[in-house]
Amino acid sequence: MSLKLNIAKINEKRRIVLGEVISVKPATGGNVVNIELKGVVWNPGEKKEEEEVLSIAFWNNETVKMADRIVAAKVKEGSIITVDVYDNEGKLIGNNFKYQGHWIIPATDETKERNIFMGVVRLTEDPDGRFVRASMPIKTKNDEEPTWVSITFWNNEGTNVADRAKKVLGERDGKKAKAVIICGENKPYNGNPSYNGYDFVLLP
Repeated sequence: MSLKLNIAKINEKRRIVLGEVISVKPATGGNVVNIELKGVVWNPGEKKEEEEVLSIAFWNNETVKMADRIVAAKVKEGSIITVDVYDNEGKLIGNNFKYQGHWIIPATDETKERNIFMGVVRLTEDPDGRFVRASMPIKTKNDEEPTWVSITFWNNEGTNVADRAKKVLGERDGKKAKAVIICGENKPYNGNPSYNGYDFVLLP
């Protein structure tokens, strides 16, 4: 399965990327681990998707031991991860990574807050066919039990994302789908986190 590489832009230097790890190379001394992450990007000139491989360096420093975290999390060839990457004059630095969980991209003067969720999906459909709702369990470091977030997909004039979600994210052969879902800002409903889903990527 080809994974969409560029999930969300944070600013001119940072973005969230998704892909399959194809190599993990700890450097001598243990202060950096380099990984290669494979995904697909859209080539507007050729009007087709093309495979791209990113080389991302995870460093240990005085405050954050990202190289150690890569080792401790047993990131290996075949792992599917999302990564917050910083472009340092063409060299990509890994700020953080997740197998599953929640990314928050804060609002700016030009954009509203965005949220990205990665994990297992439980799908329910509106009886009147107006929307499709995904529920995802999200754990934080301090929670013993996960928080269930609600993500609603709506069709509109510009997109049929609800129809696509219904077709792709439903349970198959007793197994729930896994996905990365890109959402807008949190708009709590009955005291629980609630989001509108803009797009998604099905995970293997």
